[in-house]
Amino acid sequence: MLPHALFKYSILIFWLSEFIFMFFLHLKWRFMDEKMMSINAPLVISCCCFWFLKLSFIGHDAKEIPHFLGDTYGQIARRLDLSFNQLRSLAGLKMFTELEELVADNNLLGNDLQLPRLPNLHTLTLNKNQLTDIEALLEHLADVTPSLKYLSLLGNEACPNQLVSPDKDEDDYQRYRYFVLHKLPQLKFLDTRKVTKMELMEARARGAFMKVVKPKSEAVCLPSAATSTMESTQRATDSSEMTSFDGHPEGLKR
Repeated sequence: MLPHALFKYSILIFWLSEFIFMFFLHLKWRFMDEKMMSINAPLVISCCCFWFLKLSFIGHDAKEIPHFLGDTYGQIARRLDLSFNQLRSLAGLKMFTELEELVADNNLLGNDLQLPRLPNLHTLTLNKNQLTDIEALLEHLADVTPSLKYLSLLGNEACPNQLVSPDKDEDDYQRYRYFVLHKLPQLKFLDTRKVTKMELMEARARGAFMKVVKPKSEAVCLPSAATSTMESTQRATDSSEMTSFDGHPEGLKR
């Protein structure tokens, strides 16, 4: 009984020490030296919230990630929420070397999105941005986020979800899932659904051919091309009707 009791008390002491350590670490970063506080304290306290390795910077219409976030919290933050800003770039993430979760929903991120290498990142949500090139995005994520397990792209043109794109159906969305899993086979969750074994099998077999989102320029060109073909066909028909079998126009036959 004695060893068992000692083990229980040791676990309790361990978690208590962890709590105390994190509490004082939080105080250390929140209450810096007087010079730092006199310059940045109002900005830090009013614009962001940091608590137990989770940093939130939500709804400030920021066009870029403020430098003080990376300088102050980059080495210790594990989760970062940048939702509801006006971010067009995530270049400021280079200081967040230990990041495991990133939320950047409701921003202005486009196809030029570039992430630094984040080896520990397992969760990424980019809902409601301006992403249209799914293939380029997935290839980039495969290169810089090797531990990624959860990805959500809802609300982007690159994700043909029926709730957001009425012209798409469930088949379009399922083909999109196969294509994503072909590029990122390690995913466990995609958007709001758990990845199934059947989906992984289909992605391995045919995922490379399941890309369904096309650039808008192709969609615009198709009607004009079809119209041009129809006009050419009509002109050829009219010309043949005006010509006799011996090669002379009907009005000039002898």
